[in-house]
Amino acid sequence: LLPSDIFCPEKVGDWTNPMDYRPQALLNSDYKIFSRILATRTRGHLHRLIHANQSGLVLGDNFTTL
Repeated sequence: LLPSDIFCPEKVGDWTNPMDYRPQALLNSDYKIFSRILATRTRGHLHRLIHANQSGLVLGDNFTTL
C-alpha cells in the first residue's frame, strides 16, 4: 500500500454522525503522474501479459464480457 495523508471533509448533514464524513487520501503529485504514464504505456501490452480469462480489469472488458 502507498502511504498517504488522509483527511475527512464533512458532507452535508449532522457533523456528529461518522457516516457523514468521506475519507480522502492526499497522494503525491509525482506518484499520480508516474502511475498515469505507467498505465498508458503498459495498456498496449496487456493482451500479452494477462491471460484472456483474467481480463476483468482490462480497459473495455469486465466480468460480463467473458
